[in-house]
Amino acid sequence: MIELGKILQTYNGPQDLAAYSTAELRELAAEVRAYIIAVTEANGGHLASNLGVVELTIALLKNFDFKDTQIVWDVGHQSYAYKILTDRKKEFMTLRRAGGLAGFPKRSESPVYDAFNTGHSTTSVSAAIGLARAAKLQGRPHTVIAVIGDGAMTGGLAWEAMNNILPDDDILIILNDNQMSIAPNVGSFSRHLKNIRVNPNYLKLKPKIERSLLRCGVWGRPFIKLLQKLKQGTRNAIQPGNSIFEALGIRYYGLVDGHDQDELQRYLSALKLVKGPRMLHIATIKGKGYLPAETSPADYHGVAPYYIQKGKQKNPDGFSNDSLPTDFTTAFGRAIVDLAATDESICAITAAMPSGTGLTEFAAKYPRRFFDVGIAEAHAVTFASALAAGGIKPVVAVYSTFLQRAYDQIIHDCCLQNLAVTFCLDRAGLSGQDGETHQGLYDLAALLPLPNLRIFAPATYYDLKNCLSYARYGVPYDFRRLHSCDPECESEKPGDRCESLKSINEPKSIGPAVIRYPKGKESELYPSSLAEQVSETALAPRLVREGASLMVLAVGPLVGQACQAAEELRKYGITLRIIDPIQLKPLDKSAYERLLLRDKPLLIIEEGSSIGGFGSYFRQEMAEILALYHIPCHALGIPDIIVEHDTIAGARKKLGLDATGLVASILSLVSGRVHNENRFSNKYEKGLPFASKQQSS
Repeated sequence: MIELGKILQTYNGPQDLAAYSTAELRELAAEVRAYIIAVTEANGGHLASNLGVVELTIALLKNFDFKDTQIVWDVGHQSYAYKILTDRKKEFMTLRRAGGLAGFPKRSESPVYDAFNTGHSTTSVSAAIGLARAAKLQGRPHTVIAVIGDGAMTGGLAWEAMNNILPDDDILIILNDNQMSIAPNVGSFSRHLKNIRVNPNYLKLKPKIERSLLRCGVWGRPFIKLLQKLKQGTRNAIQPGNSIFEALGIRYYGLVDGHDQDELQRYLSALKLVKGPRMLHIATIKGKGYLPAETSPADYHGVAPYYIQKGKQKNPDGFSNDSLPTDFTTAFGRAIVDLAATDESICAITAAMPSGTGLTEFAAKYPRRFFDVGIAEAHAVTFASALAAGGIKPVVAVYSTFLQRAYDQIIHDCCLQNLAVTFCLDRAGLSGQDGETHQGLYDLAALLPLPNLRIFAPATYYDLKNCLSYARYGVPYDFRRLHSCDPECESEKPGDRCESLKSINEPKSIGPAVIRYPKGKESELYPSSLAEQVSETALAPRLVREGASLMVLAVGPLVGQACQAAEELRKYGITLRIIDPIQLKPLDKSAYERLLLRDKPLLIIEEGSSIGGFGSYFRQEMAEILALYHIPCHALGIPDIIVEHDTIAGARKKLGLDATGLVASILSLVSGRVHNENRFSNKYEKGLPFASKQQSS
């Protein structure tokens, strides 16, 4: 049981903050940090970014009434202290657990305090403008605060929004600068100017002077504009970092120490008197208060459960820190490093997530070929497409959920031009406790219709490397390696042998490709002997398990679940013929014609939307063959619901995609009944079909 600190125990809400002394506020900040550390130790979560905004959260709640004022957190994973100090102190212990608090702001969780859901980055200023104008249109104007930081300013959407701000938008933007300032202010005159700008007497006197000048006839308004230009020119000369914001019509204040309660109090109380768009620029330390996170904030950005004293993460999959690879992310990182060692045209691109996508080692070994574009997925795709047009073969590593932000660029800049960009989609499928904003459930439905695009879904680390090689060379990795020029080649004329197969090792343009793989490790039930077959052909569908009762076409991680279900179904005398498609698009129809059993049902299972997903695509493309051989085809995926935060195993169980759920579905199919049982918990919408069925005729 987690024990709260002395002040936090008796804390009842933001109304208590006014009575606290500065010393008590500092102690409260320390207790909130300790609470965040203790909960994330048990549950995992976003640690470093939340530790950096504790003082800011306290100062905001002390100065603004958020039952009237609204706030948008960006990125939303900075909101833990806000949850604790508003109305979710006790519930915070359930963070990221099934049925507990989400790891991001959520309107349904707290209608009073959470104004807008934010799971992806760079949305706060756009949302703040919308909320402010909605309030104004309804005759109840009020201040809206956008807290933007943790890299969110590297995204173009924030700048698009700031370019759209109007002078009467009552918006306070707090730029949480937790790495370095945009341009540090220097000199005593700069400090003096900052003090004047937040002096309450100055803020109250300024509008009075303007009103008096407006009453002075025709010269009053031009004189006001002249004074404004002189004032802005002086600020730009002394504080050059603010000029870009001032040019956008946003009054700039800062830089302020984001951990100094007195300084934050002074600025925020003053900015309550200012109307219109304004920005407070604060500097914070990511990971503040927990030494391992302060020292390596990137490593403690998003964490699995860990040991506070050791500063090491617990591994929920049972791997030690030294066993390799630990998961698909690590497997991808090692595969691209191996390929890049012998091919200087391979480069890697990430959108502010080198560690999360497994590119840390690549960045260290090949810095000239590594590009971190910031939180700018759309730019990453167009940039990669142009690299491909220039003769480079780029690999874009991104989470499935974040690729959604670049859909137009994938179509317009990459696929329509048939450019050889390889997109490696991590966290494809169920992503676990980050919840609905991070589930990778929609990539297949979005990408399957696109022209020229190949799509792979490896179920093993070995196949992941082969898919990466095929996307680059047109042959799997081990086939290419087997026919490479080896100094120890046993052939009498190794040079002739290598020359005759030279074309194998030369890059071939197969156009754009997507390789999607899940969060976590490969299934231990996948027969390794099958996965390691070397073939020159494209990664054709693979027969994983022989069986005669029913066929299962399992995508990616669900191959393991199908294998586990097959063991259970043997008790009922049912044998499954399990097929791993590996390449989802285009389909090798002749291979499937050889693999499919006649007059037996086929169940397609995938961790993705069943609307427009692989099951739908397969039935459409294979309709003639399915009809010819009288194969009833059923598809089981994610129905039209929101899948909330839970462990991956827990979500699979609710959705009927674990081995137990598959057994139930298969028993129904074999017995001739359409399985239409509601297997969702109360957290999911009721009445939805567990499995969709389409009979080919």
